[in-house]
Amino acid sequence: MQYLFLYNSVLNPIRVLINAAQQIERGQLDARASINVTGELGDLERAFNNMADEIKRTNITLRENSQALRNIIQTSPLAMIQMDADRIINMWNPAAERIFGWSEAEALGRHLQTIPPDKADETSALFESQLQGKSLTRVNSQWLRKDGTLVDVSISAVALHDLAGNLTGFSSIINDISELKQAEDAMKVSNDTLSLSVAKLEQRTRELTQLGEMGDLLLACVLPEEANLVIARALGKIFPNMSGTLYEVPPSRDQMKPVMTWGAFITEASTFAMDGCWALRRGGTHRVEDSVASLICQHVADEGGKAFPYLCVPMMAHHEALGILHLRCSAGSAAITQENQQLAETVAEQIALMLSNLKLREALRQQSIRDTLTGLFNRRYMDETLTREIGRARRGKIPVSIIMMDIDHFKQFNDTYGHEAGDMVLKSIGKLLQTEVRADDIACRYGGEEFTLILPGASRKIAQQRAEQLRDGIHALEINYKGKALGALTLSFGVAVFPTHGESGQAVLKAADTALYQAKQNGRDRVELAG
Repeated sequence: MQYLFLYNSVLNPIRVLINAAQQIERGQLDARASINVTGELGDLERAFNNMADEIKRTNITLRENSQALRNIIQTSPLAMIQMDADRIINMWNPAAERIFGWSEAEALGRHLQTIPPDKADETSALFESQLQGKSLTRVNSQWLRKDGTLVDVSISAVALHDLAGNLTGFSSIINDISELKQAEDAMKVSNDTLSLSVAKLEQRTRELTQLGEMGDLLLACVLPEEANLVIARALGKIFPNMSGTLYEVPPSRDQMKPVMTWGAFITEASTFAMDGCWALRRGGTHRVEDSVASLICQHVADEGGKAFPYLCVPMMAHHEALGILHLRCSAGSAAITQENQQLAETVAEQIALMLSNLKLREALRQQSIRDTLTGLFNRRYMDETLTREIGRARRGKIPVSIIMMDIDHFKQFNDTYGHEAGDMVLKSIGKLLQTEVRADDIACRYGGEEFTLILPGASRKIAQQRAEQLRDGIHALEINYKGKALGALTLSFGVAVFPTHGESGQAVLKAADTALYQAKQNGRDRVELAG
């Protein structure tokens, strides 16, 4: 509007002068009117002067703005690159030189040298999108530096057009985001590490939970068979991608015996000599990852497991080897990790302690119910069992027979050969009873040289037959003491049956004892049935 006003202020006086000259020429204007014309010329001069001043002020403003824009471009931390319609660079600021390494002289008049070969198609697509009127805002990419290295950049660009809408070039602002990218990568690594740590912690928590549950169940176990079942199920969960075998050291300490096997990657385990495992030889964990470069345990080689990474961990309790925990990976699976080994050692230690406690409890229980000399059940266990069997027989209406037996002339035998020889006789009779009785029969040492045999479900006739068989077995015993054969042994037997000879266990036991003394009075070495 300001320029339009100046334009009109200059043009209008010119029009007035032209009209006045035409009128003078036609004689339509007298000399007095020329004064007005002179006034119009003064207005014209003033208008021209005003316009010149305005143009001067405008030029100054334009130069100041241009210098400010140049300062911004030169001092900007962002690379500013401008290209013509043919993508020839016509502006390259110092930030672009700092980021990419090419000087302004090396960059001007050339195509972009910053595009990696593998980014050429991607960059062309970006130019095409600008030609379609789309502006780019913070597009992340990797461009080349002069030294051939890559730099992470964020690009914002737009296509340039003249007033007629014709393409004149492209303008872009580029930010070096290398440090930001490195920070993001470091953050990602930290997040991945944290996630992995959390996953490992969760897995460790699950393993410890399962280990704790196994420990609680083992404490509740009474028999070794129950403990083996608990251990097998727990280890299958603790080591889901591995197979294994648990070996135990037998009392003879000669052959390792497999007590359980789990998993799908292991063959049926067999016994082997204790020196066939490097873990027992070394007294520590034996880990094999490379079957070619490592020492293979004999028990693994015998099973054809050379191609499998495996781990043998000795189970130690109170400085004594109780067995081996053997773990094996499947073919082609990842090798055993340090975490697997640490967990296996923890598991083996806990299993060893639990089995040691279980064996100790079993030993104490056996001591409480077994006679230490003969290995037979003691009188306390006999009383408890007899009460239980009589109650079961009463409910099932079945008989229970009791055989009481006593060694004939045992005092005289001790006086002749000594008490050590007498102990050997008692052990021999105890061994005979253990081998001759059925699984359901209960053989007990009643006291001194007396023994009791409880026969659940046996009738009077069967009980008498069993007593006669035992009497014959005693006759066949050959006992040597210190290289000298001891004399022949004989036993007297008394037989009684529930409910024929009593309504309670003690009553039947008393009847069998009475029959035993009857056999003694009738000449010994005989079987008598209660009257």
